[in-house]
Amino acid sequence: DLVDAVPKRLLGKDVKVIVTGPIKALGIRTEAVEPILGGISISNQYITAGTLGIVHKGLILSNAHVIAMDEQGNFHEDSIIIQPGKYDGGGREIGKLLYYVPIKFNDLAANNIVDFAAGVAEVQYLEDEILTDNGRVKVSFTPVDVKEGDVVLKSGRTTGVTSGIVVSESASVKVEYPGNKWAVFHDVIVV
Repeated sequence: DLVDAVPKRLLGKDVKVIVTGPIKALGIRTEAVEPILGGISISNQYITAGTLGIVHKGLILSNAHVIAMDEQGNFHEDSIIIQPGKYDGGGREIGKLLYYVPIKFNDLAANNIVDFAAGVAEVQYLEDEILTDNGRVKVSFTPVDVKEGDVVLKSGRTTGVTSGIVVSESASVKVEYPGNKWAVFHDVIVV
């Protein structure tokens, strides 16, 4: 059994195995939206589509795999942010990549903690708002500690609004990326 093959301690930390099935960086909100807000389809010129996380202080906050990478998992500093994403028909340029956190691939000892990138919004946007099934909602940027058993919600291009229960406050997970790449992320909240 593969679960039994996982060490009980790794790099000085206790290991708890939770079988989830494959976790993939995915990329069904596919229409053009104006003004832009969190939870809608975006991409850069190198990928198909993903989700705009939120616009905060004029910055488009999303995943690096959505606005900073190509389909082979390579980073591009010249990324242009498009809404809707290319797969969803493409559309207008809504911003440009400003910053991304590099991800170290194919290394079990890597210390990845986020898949994050930010771009500068160049069109009208709704500050700190996310699309829901019933319109939109304002989001607070005050940090909140979550604990096992808490119910959380998310809004995304592919899934719409979903909810789940926190099963781990701090896990290490392996995420598959394009181009036969994978990355281990630490201190991940598992829902």
